[in-house]
Amino acid sequence: MTRRRELPCELQRAVFTREELEKRGFHGTRVDAKDVFHTSVRGLYALSSFEVTEGSLLTALERLYPRAWVSHFSAARMHGLYAPNHHSEAAVHLSTLLGDPRIRRGGIKSYQSTNAEGVERSSMHLWVSSPGRTVMELAPFASLDELVVLVDQLVREPRLNLERRFDPFVPLPMWKVMVESFHGRGVRKLREATGLARVGSDSPPETRLRLAIMRAGLPEPDLQIELPIRRWGNPSADLGYKQLLIAVHYDGGTHRSREQQQRDNWRDNAFSGEGWRNLHCNSKDLADGFRETCARLERMIHEQRQRLRLN
Repeated sequence: MTRRRELPCELQRAVFTREELEKRGFHGTRVDAKDVFHTSVRGLYALSSFEVTEGSLLTALERLYPRAWVSHFSAARMHGLYAPNHHSEAAVHLSTLLGDPRIRRGGIKSYQSTNAEGVERSSMHLWVSSPGRTVMELAPFASLDELVVLVDQLVREPRLNLERRFDPFVPLPMWKVMVESFHGRGVRKLREATGLARVGSDSPPETRLRLAIMRAGLPEPDLQIELPIRRWGNPSADLGYKQLLIAVHYDGGTHRSREQQQRDNWRDNAFSGEGWRNLHCNSKDLADGFRETCARLERMIHEQRQRLRLN
């Protein structure tokens, strides 16, 4: 029985092509061995023991297409921006300049552009559309609400204790200037989304909750409300109304742990202790379009106006 030759170390921990195998002295049929995995991109392979990620696919593709760059939905995922999955049927998304050969390979969605403005090197040493350019690329494919989510993420202030950056991807005033000079597909929708964007939404559900509140005819809420009370350590609410003393909290999946629930109880007690009322919602409310949440909030606003004797 012939013993199967092991791949060199650099290919054991990477995605590779048949040609790259052959350059190292292997027969092309080595990719048909049981220990080799056929990836979602035609002609790209990896050992079954290697965990294939979108990043490893893109790294291999850059070797194949050095003039291309990561764009659209792949770029959004690389930057940590919201990328609606129902728009992204292909494994990876790449762009080339108009005039270059178009990429035609199964598992790749390819685009062509008249310019490469805003294309930059990523931390993975891949050429990728900048966050701002990425949002513009997604404008034709995303709904209005999805675009508002994207712009909110683009302009939000990072959490210093959770993220590796200190500044927004693009400050809101700068983004508005960029959008005014943009004339690509989806420009009207993008400008409308920019008008609805606000600094302070920390997650897609928070953006959708804010939009639902405004469309229900309720006052536009304040975002990221902090209680400036040293003894409480400045607890915060996702949104609410400072004047009416209403704090609204979206409890996502991370709020199910015992530790997070303890922090949430501490936060709620802090707001209650200062005379605020707390309103909670979760993924069930999100799936319902926050209709019940808005109805409860409307009642709470009315009650607080009466209690605080506000017009």
